[in-house]
Amino acid sequence: MTVEDVADHRQALAWFTAERAVLVAAVEQAAAGGYETHAWQLAWALATFLDRRAHWGDRATTHAAALAAAGRLTDPCAQAYAHRGLALADTWFGRYEEARTRLRYVLDLFRELGDLTGQADSHRSLARSYARQGRPDQALAHDQRALDLYRRAGHRPGQATALNAVGWHHAHLGEHQLALTYCRQALALHQQLGDRHGAALTWDSLGYAHQHLRRYAQATDCYRRAAELFGQLGDGYQEAVTLANLGDAHHAAGEPDQARAAWQQADRVLDQLDRPDARLGARLRPPHRPPDRPAVAA
Repeated sequence: MTVEDVADHRQALAWFTAERAVLVAAVEQAAAGGYETHAWQLAWALATFLDRRAHWGDRATTHAAALAAAGRLTDPCAQAYAHRGLALADTWFGRYEEARTRLRYVLDLFRELGDLTGQADSHRSLARSYARQGRPDQALAHDQRALDLYRRAGHRPGQATALNAVGWHHAHLGEHQLALTYCRQALALHQQLGDRHGAALTWDSLGYAHQHLRRYAQATDCYRRAAELFGQLGDGYQEAVTLANLGDAHHAAGEPDQARAAWQQADRVLDQLDRPDARLGARLRPPHRPPDRPAVAA
């Protein structure tokens, strides 16, 4: 076996891209070959890359294999992580009730383990399922609970993520000033922690709040910052989402040429993803107005 040296994030992303099929197969083979711990841990390690490149089918495949493997272990933590991973895949595909059934079971497992961070992560995942379904009130309740649990656990990265999510839900409930308060706290903490992806998500949330307060210059600045960070990190799906948001803000500001340019850039980013179901439909937008989109949890 040869261990490759990875110099930076871009090289790591290139390696995951080149080895993706092999890594997915490795999870399945580990699960089938009696290497249960390897199977669920490798699936967990792949999840971030698969999400950022919109390989949601592979996420479902790897976590289904991980769950089968975890079911043969007596480790409830392994089962919780595998169920949660599969629930997040269900959420991507719009199977919200299936996701929430799994996540409630996961939450029970983490409660039995006394794992505060695991419970918080489960509430965050429940919140995401409600947010993607366009139910920000339900999402807010779960992310507020997640924030409390992260604080009790002393988990600062989780606190930053939950602060942004709480702000995002407030924005979708029309409480834009309150959203700015939470999201600014989140951004400061993400920057302290050096979490560029968390900062990018928060810049996008800030852009949304500013946009709906009709502060279009601030909104477009926030969206550009977010899109730049997502591009640097190789998160093509979120980069495209933010570019579409940027186009919406330009349109609302009465800047149709800039809006069209942002939407077209979003399509170019999506063209680089090999999942047709990841498309936002930006190129189908009529030139006079953007389509309505469901809220996506930060």
